[in-house]
Amino acid sequence: MPHTSLFVIDTLREKLAKTGYLVDLHSDPVCFSSSPARALEKLVQARPGATWVAWGSKEPMQHWFVEHHLPLLVLGSCRAEIPLTSIDIDFRATCRHAADVLWRRGHRRLALVLQQDAYGGDLDSEEGFQEALSQHPEAQLHALRHDGTPAHLCALLDRTLRLPSPPTGYLVIRAVHALTVVTHLMRRNVSLPKDAAVLSRDDESYLQHTSPALSRYALDPNYFTQKVCKTVRELAERGSLIPKAIRFIPKLITGETV
Repeated sequence: MPHTSLFVIDTLREKLAKTGYLVDLHSDPVCFSSSPARALEKLVQARPGATWVAWGSKEPMQHWFVEHHLPLLVLGSCRAEIPLTSIDIDFRATCRHAADVLWRRGHRRLALVLQQDAYGGDLDSEEGFQEALSQHPEAQLHALRHDGTPAHLCALLDRTLRLPSPPTGYLVIRAVHALTVVTHLMRRNVSLPKDAAVLSRDDESYLQHTSPALSRYALDPNYFTQKVCKTVRELAERGSLIPKAIRFIPKLITGETV
């Protein structure tokens, strides 16, 4: 898991322990599949809890908890029609802003770099980016959908760089992939930000040590974690919450790659 995610989990465990709650971690890929019912049934029977918290969950899991009337807090995004409380960054607004930033810097050929199996906040990111560019008919958008491996992402970048008019502005979903994009472009003698701009939607602590400093969006993890802890405790004590989407707006760290 990303370092930021681990920080949230460790802080959640520490703060809830002080109020008498035990945080039990469980990881099973089947629970995150398109058919998670049997795995989830076994899990809730073996480990009954005051409430459940799902990180990176997909719609089949979310629907299962709703159908079984079990309290669930989604750490991430879920569709408006799913009656659950969720906590996440407002990726739609963030990526609208990112598109405007790149446009104002003079970039007309833009690339959105994301994984093939995008869901939740990643889908919101794509929608927000496209919404901003729809205001500029002359904009050219290239979607680079990779399988999550550096090799595939680098191959897509090479293919894109061979275009007659390659993109000059990149918005990258996930910090680790932004690192791959920046280093591979530099490997191909693309000067940043002279020849191309790279903007990361996400932040991780290791991005503070890149040279040139990677431009990115960042949210104070302490602020985010405080809200998570407060909401988890409310859900555990009450047994249910009025469904709502709690969203945070991150800050743009300009850096040196835009």
